[in-house]
Amino acid sequence: MVNPIGSGGTHPVAALYGKKGEPESVRTSGQHYDQVQFSSHLSETEKRIKETSGQLVQRIRTRPSRQELDALRQQIADSGRTIHEVLTVASLIEKETDGADRADIASVIYNRLNNPNSSAGTNGYLQIDATLAYLNGSKVPTEADKSIDSPYNTYLYPGLPPGPIANPGLESIKAAMEPESTSYYYYTLGDDNKHHFFNTYGEMTSFMSTQALYSGG
Repeated sequence: MVNPIGSGGTHPVAALYGKKGEPESVRTSGQHYDQVQFSSHLSETEKRIKETSGQLVQRIRTRPSRQELDALRQQIADSGRTIHEVLTVASLIEKETDGADRADIASVIYNRLNNPNSSAGTNGYLQIDATLAYLNGSKVPTEADKSIDSPYNTYLYPGLPPGPIANPGLESIKAAMEPESTSYYYYTLGDDNKHHFFNTYGEMTSFMSTQALYSGG
């Protein structure tokens, strides 16, 4: 997407992947995660999905029960998605926005994934700028970055990246599990610093032509 708004995660990703965010073997080839570390991270992340603010305070004092985690795993399974997919989608949402449009962004992601042959012309490519920032050291993405040969480059490779690009917060995980039902395939920032959503590429470019942000002045 065009000009994403980044936001930091709320979970200690260093506990799972280390200070650089992910093992080099995963970053370059999408190989397997350390299952013990992933399970530990998952137990923490999953628990937060169903918590109210009061329960969150209580969680600080107590560890989640196996029953609670099993219930959440079942909720994800019932959704037709895997835990890995939910966390990966949530990480994309986390890095694309820090606003109230997470569920709309989730809808764009799932629309592109589920309808690769739609008339929107996205062909299964997510084209999420946050994945370019993940690859280029968190710099503002450039056109050249779209040619970086990595399975995390969603401009070059269709479908989801091999794994999460960030440590998603509760709201992003919720959005990944409960996306809005829309026909959106595109979004971009407006001069109001908010994301605007569109069904077609033509609608998006027409909007961009009215925004000073893209005037090149």
